[in-house]
Amino acid sequence: MTRLLTNVAIWITAFFAFAFVYSVCAVRMDGATVDTKTLIFTPKNSTNLIAENLEIISKADATKVKTIRENAKVLLKQTPLNDHALLHLAVADLMENGTNTNGEILLEAKSRNPRNRGTLRMLMYYHLNKGDVTNTINELSLLQRLDDRNSEEYDNIMRSINALPGGQEKITALLSTAPSWGYGYLQSTINESNAQTIQSFGHSIIEFSTKTEDRKSALLLMQSYLAKLIEFGFIEEAYAEWAKAFSVGPDYFENGNIAFNPKLEDLRATIPFNWQHARNNHVTVSLERNSGMFLSYDGKKPQIGLRQFLPLNAQSRNGLKLSVEADLHASSKQGSFEWRAYCYKEPQILFKAKIGKTSTLSESLATFAVPEDCAFLDLQLWGIPGIYPSRVSLTLKEVQLTPLSSSYEN
Repeated sequence: MTRLLTNVAIWITAFFAFAFVYSVCAVRMDGATVDTKTLIFTPKNSTNLIAENLEIISKADATKVKTIRENAKVLLKQTPLNDHALLHLAVADLMENGTNTNGEILLEAKSRNPRNRGTLRMLMYYHLNKGDVTNTINELSLLQRLDDRNSEEYDNIMRSINALPGGQEKITALLSTAPSWGYGYLQSTINESNAQTIQSFGHSIIEFSTKTEDRKSALLLMQSYLAKLIEFGFIEEAYAEWAKAFSVGPDYFENGNIAFNPKLEDLRATIPFNWQHARNNHVTVSLERNSGMFLSYDGKKPQIGLRQFLPLNAQSRNGLKLSVEADLHASSKQGSFEWRAYCYKEPQILFKAKIGKTSTLSESLATFAVPEDCAFLDLQLWGIPGIYPSRVSLTLKEVQLTPLSSSYEN
């Protein structure tokens, strides 16, 4: 019976709270009616607190907002655990005072319910408005752990923090500790970068990648970063970062000549200066440790399957010879695989060479000249349709690229 009476009392209080808030907030500055129904914070709409409710309250005049705040305080005294009133109070206070908002209300709400996402969200924006980088990030970290579905909003908050005085330095310092939000933030930042901004956060990416225990995420992050550098024309910088990140020294490559690792089973070095697999519906690539690289192609148009960028040295200026050990599992009428080479960022093709039924290292698949100003070779392997297109496959066992002035396996 006691529990029933308590529940009835709660519902009555909620009803009068709603009626009260509606009455004090239903008039805009221009005299028009404001729909304040969304000001009641239920679990379903509390996540829209900033986007919707602040907009509504901002349309009420200062006197009405003040009334909301004062009466919400009274309501809190009557019902101390009324989170709805508490959040109303916080929103009204935020809208009236802006960056000078008293955060005690929000801190009180957090102390009562440390996992309330609406409260944490308000605190996050409160600290952000004040320019408090540390506490903004603290609340953001809690939100990310409690609700990881709003990654886009969280990334936007991080960018806002980054724009604050000292924000970039603080974020960089935090990223070096490999926080849980680091991968998502950095990946989003890479995706939205341009030629002017891509290098500005390279240090943070390297720091995070070396500190995080999630090696898969670290590898993907480095790949995205290096690919963007190359896309924007910074291939020399990308190669330097790659060599540094993966401890690639002169002794890593056979004979210390052209920087190219032909051992297909060696996965220590990542793309794009090792084999980069294509991502499309017509070419599949897999690494078979005992037999090499396996490629399958089924398409009606040429499709790239493998790609690698090779830094060239002085010995390559006399020309290069390409040799491969491979087995083609198809007839030429069904389709084939073809090597193509370009200088980085140059449209002119240096050579095309199809792989026969069986290719051996003793054969020269292609011999080609290298332009004097060609610093990086873009070597590609394509799937080519035949007269009667059908699925074709290739086992690529070994690749050699040899300067014409000497003989060595790169």
